[in-house]
Amino acid sequence: MIDPAQKREDWRQIIAEIEAGGMTAAEISRTINVPESTLRNWKRGNEPLHYHGTALLNLHRARTMPVSPTAKLSATDLDLWGKKRP
Repeated sequence: MIDPAQKREDWRQIIAEIEAGGMTAAEISRTINVPESTLRNWKRGNEPLHYHGTALLNLHRARTMPVSPTAKLSATDLDLWGKKRP
């Protein structure tokens, strides 16, 4: 059971921010390995599976948060397929 006090992600907003950063829905879908129809469903309010939600959050972080040139990479700085952040 989900604790109501837990923060719920606003997937529509997360996707909108990635798109505002220059990625199309097709690019987002390919990057996190889901059909575009699945991405559209998330925009309509459906919840992604944990695995896909994590991939989407990692992509959001990589596309919206600046990284210092001297920052060290951690495991969370890698996407689910082991590539370094852009």
